[in-house]
Amino acid sequence: MNKKTSFDRLLYACKQGKQSAQKELYRRYFAYGMTVCLHYTNRQEEAEEVLNDAFFKVFKKIATFNPAYPFKSWLRKIIVNSAIDYHRKYHNLEIQDNIIPITEATITFNQGERQLSMDDVLKIVQVLSPGYRLVFILYVVEGLSHKEIAAKLGISVGTSRSNYSKARAKLQKIISPFYPAQRKENGQ
Repeated sequence: MNKKTSFDRLLYACKQGKQSAQKELYRRYFAYGMTVCLHYTNRQEEAEEVLNDAFFKVFKKIATFNPAYPFKSWLRKIIVNSAIDYHRKYHNLEIQDNIIPITEATITFNQGERQLSMDDVLKIVQVLSPGYRLVFILYVVEGLSHKEIAAKLGISVGTSRSNYSKARAKLQKIISPFYPAQRKENGQ
């Protein structure tokens, strides 16, 4: 049996409410979902809560899934919307300037060639306040426009732009000590 047929059967069983199929779908996409959730949350426990809420919505809305489109894209959209709902419920989207001060001791980077890996970037983004992080991830990772972000979060387009700009500036400030400007003068 090919993968497409197997997956179609799994989705069909999920649509019928079969718990064994739902458990299998959850198992297959747990790691992917946690990766997405960790972009939007402060802690592992929050990410798990967002993911569980997202899968609850997936199983509730699975009849609306159109198999002509990739399942992973549909799942990601539900996860991102669940993360936004979580932030609305538990975090004040007002911007806070109380980020954790970063030193080389608090974040350990891959030391090889002093290049940041995706894990390094994720660690750095995690120190942003929830409001900054949410706008930054929606803009950079999800590719939403400021108008779309504003509509999703119930903020103005200007606030979205401002939050993104401030998040970017804070990230640059955090990263800059690890990548000092190279002086072309004096051959250094």
